[in-house]
Amino acid sequence: MNEKVQHKVLASSDPSGVFAAYFISLSLPVSNVEFMFKHGEIKDQSFDMIVDSTPVGDYKGYVFDSHQFKPKDEKSLPYKYKFFETPTAYGIADMFKEKIKQEDLWKVIGACVLEGRYDLISGSILENDKRLLERTVTTYQKYKQETIETFTYPVYLRLSSPITSLCMVNEPRMAFDLLSYVEEPADLIFNKAVAGAKNTINEGVRVAVENSRTIDLDAYAFMVIQVPEKFSDITQIRMEDALSYRLMQKMNKTVAVYNPYTRRGSVSGPLSLPILKALIDKKKAYGYGKTLFSTFYTYKEELSAGDINIFNNRVQ
Repeated sequence: MNEKVQHKVLASSDPSGVFAAYFISLSLPVSNVEFMFKHGEIKDQSFDMIVDSTPVGDYKGYVFDSHQFKPKDEKSLPYKYKFFETPTAYGIADMFKEKIKQEDLWKVIGACVLEGRYDLISGSILENDKRLLERTVTTYQKYKQETIETFTYPVYLRLSSPITSLCMVNEPRMAFDLLSYVEEPADLIFNKAVAGAKNTINEGVRVAVENSRTIDLDAYAFMVIQVPEKFSDITQIRMEDALSYRLMQKMNKTVAVYNPYTRRGSVSGPLSLPILKALIDKKKAYGYGKTLFSTFYTYKEELSAGDINIFNNRVQ
């Protein structure tokens, strides 16, 4: 890899892609960073570096990713591939650690929290940066309940939320720019644009839940949602993932969300992967991704609670 060349970087437009793009920009000379909505979709071959996504087709540049399984024969690939078993941003930061300034290291914690990899958070960073251990107050409203509860969280556990919020309203560029210029953790968490994005998301979630049809299936729930049409397709899709994850936390069970508008869904919870495999076996779903807690996929046809319930039939 020529570290004197100005690289053009293409990253996934989700939060993990934003973090990865930020740390590659700290590590190597970068002239341009752009974001793609569909993983692996390379429309411009002039981008010589892809981060947090694996390309589809004949691509000749550099690839840094953690989504796919490590290939048995990397030499057979048309591109130069670096696979990480950690979040891509963390892998890049560790790979180029001699290039990253000490004052920027706190931001890699956001990438770890985003993917639930608390085991990767450096104790020395927390110990040496007392700002990250300060407590912040947030409010939380339980599913279909009017009471609002107040919680306190250490700053470091809230470092991923601002980037996630901006990406959910289709603003990965704004998220990248914010991550690039912010110097204080509090300025990241309490940014006005982030607050606006969160308000938009919360309103969308509220309307979607109010107009949803929920079927309780014991260990899990199936929910058909209606996200307000004013949201773009990209935001609709990201809201599906957010809804399943939030509702999993609030309902304390595995939640399958289906959006008829996008014909897409998301499942969050301990039974998510078995449900997805059952749907794929039944040829009801395809094209899925996976995080620590969630799976998300596109449906091939209309989905019903009965389709989700095939998991129950399988294990009986």
